[in-house]
Amino acid sequence: MSASTEYKHIDPEMLQELSNGDNGFISEIIEIFLEDVPVSFKKMAEAIEESDLQTVARQAHKLKPSSGMIGAEVATNLASEIEVIAGINDPNTQLPAMLISLGDALDNCYKDLSKYQSQVLR
Repeated sequence: MSASTEYKHIDPEMLQELSNGDNGFISEIIEIFLEDVPVSFKKMAEAIEESDLQTVARQAHKLKPSSGMIGAEVATNLASEIEVIAGINDPNTQLPAMLISLGDALDNCYKDLSKYQSQVLR
């Protein structure tokens, strides 16, 4: 089983390529993701509740490169969609559902990253 099929929500090959195989750098990327993404997600959720679409768009924008660096396509695409909808000041009733989907995607990323850390980066 290749690394890319073992992990469904991240792309280990992208991490290896981005880091030139430097596991220390990969560990830093993962640590930053695990520290920063939950904070941005929480701010986005609060902003959706408050209909603060500027903050929603800003936080979604912050999530895109973080999730993109680990190859989390679903999370990256959802963050991008949320950013666009919030950026056009569309108080779209889909935003709460999209946030739930993004939260699920990020949870899956956290699980894959944890597995990757324990199996590959030990």
